[in-house]
Amino acid sequence: MIDWWLIEKSLHNKLNDKEKQLLAGWLNECLSHKQLYEHIKNFRHSMPEIPEPPEWRLMFERKLKSLESRHKRRLFIHWGSVAALFIITLASGYWWITHPTASYDAQTPSVFQKTDCAKVKLLTAQGQVMNLSNTGESDTLMIDGMRLVKQSGALSYQKISTEEMTSKPINNQIEVPRGAEFLLTLNDGTKVWLNSDSRLTYPVTFVGENREVELQGEAYFEVTKDENKPFIVHSGQVATTVLGTEFNINTRLSESVRILLVTGKVEVSVDKEKPSVLRPGEMARANSQTGEIQVEKVNVQKYTAWRYGNYCFEDVSLEAMFEELSLWYDIEVEFQNDRLRKETFSGYLRRSDSILSILRKVEQTTYVHFSVAGKKIVVK
Repeated sequence: MIDWWLIEKSLHNKLNDKEKQLLAGWLNECLSHKQLYEHIKNFRHSMPEIPEPPEWRLMFERKLKSLESRHKRRLFIHWGSVAALFIITLASGYWWITHPTASYDAQTPSVFQKTDCAKVKLLTAQGQVMNLSNTGESDTLMIDGMRLVKQSGALSYQKISTEEMTSKPINNQIEVPRGAEFLLTLNDGTKVWLNSDSRLTYPVTFVGENREVELQGEAYFEVTKDENKPFIVHSGQVATTVLGTEFNINTRLSESVRILLVTGKVEVSVDKEKPSVLRPGEMARANSQTGEIQVEKVNVQKYTAWRYGNYCFEDVSLEAMFEELSLWYDIEVEFQNDRLRKETFSGYLRRSDSILSILRKVEQTTYVHFSVAGKKIVVK
């Protein structure tokens, strides 16, 4: 994001040649930058003269207290409108002049500096437990009569002929802990990206009329098409049936399973009752307790960004955001009060960033601050 001081100086026609080039480069990056800049100009021109930083800070604090008393503080942090975005950008700029970003202890554990990719485990039908993330080199294994190719962050089951297939399913299981992700290629060529804290149980070869797997956690599926063998993902009482498509499943919600269709078509059912059919861009929330299935049109990127190494938060509560972040960074989060849990944040973040970098970005775009002690982060 461009330095807000450049925008402020441009509105007063005080940019030097180098600063004009920086601003022009940012504006030309994409149409949304130009649109945002036009909104800022319109909003700024509708305001009286902005006071000096110390005066602005006092005015900003008084305004916050006034909004709190009327329960309208959300206007300052709600990213749904560009005007609100400008308010927080401008106000936080002055705020950070006299209130620097919270400093983190130099002794902060390294877990906060870089994601700790924990060990991914393969549990075989014979009871073997193998570590799959301890090497970056390719390796070929023979497990349960199958040839497997192991690489850093990925495992592939090689295709075999019909004559080589067994008559009974032999199940393996992949366990992906917090702070890790994994790509699994099944015997039929189907690719499964497993997110942090997830488990997939699957046969080494698909036998019978269906291709069936069981998921706990979250995974993105790219299913190889086979009209004669539907692919079924079981998540408790919820079944997702496809022929060949791309979709995301999240089982972490307390009572429901969330199924998002990216391409193709899927059927979602609870306890084998009448299924609901999803089309691209639709998401189903299947309640395993009541059997109810709710379908809605959603922003696909918001729910699949993790698959491409990112987070896409869209007006999400801080509590929900940190629930997601804790799976990747393996952290514990404590809120000083319940109001902070409900405050919202929007942003596009990289999973490759350290948690400290994430915290700084949140601090710079909201009024919250963080303190770090061991693996605990306190929101205040």
